[in-house]
Amino acid sequence: IVLQNYGSVVPKKHLQQQFNEEEANDGADNDNMTILVCKYGYLSEVRACYEKMEDGKAGKRMVCPNVAMKEDTCGEEIKIASFASSKVVTAVE
Repeated sequence: IVLQNYGSVVPKKHLQQQFNEEEANDGADNDNMTILVCKYGYLSEVRACYEKMEDGKAGKRMVCPNVAMKEDTCGEEIKIASFASSKVVTAVE
C-alpha cells in the first residue's frame, strides 16, 4: 500500500484497512490493530500489536491497548513521502 502511494496523500482509514485486512480476528475492531505514527504529516512508522506469550515470544495480532493507541499521531489524511531520486549523495561529493 505504501509503495503504490509514494508522493500521494492517503486517507488514514484506507491505510489502516490495508494493514489490518489479513489480520481480521472474529469481529474485533481491526482499525485498532495498527498504530500509525506521522512526523510533519508524513507517515514515519507503522506499529502492530501482538499478544505476549508465556515464553515471552510474540503471539497473534491483537487490538492495541489504549495506552499504545495514544501514540497514533496521524491525522485523517496521511502523506506518503516520495524518494524518487536515484542519485546517492555521499559526504565525499
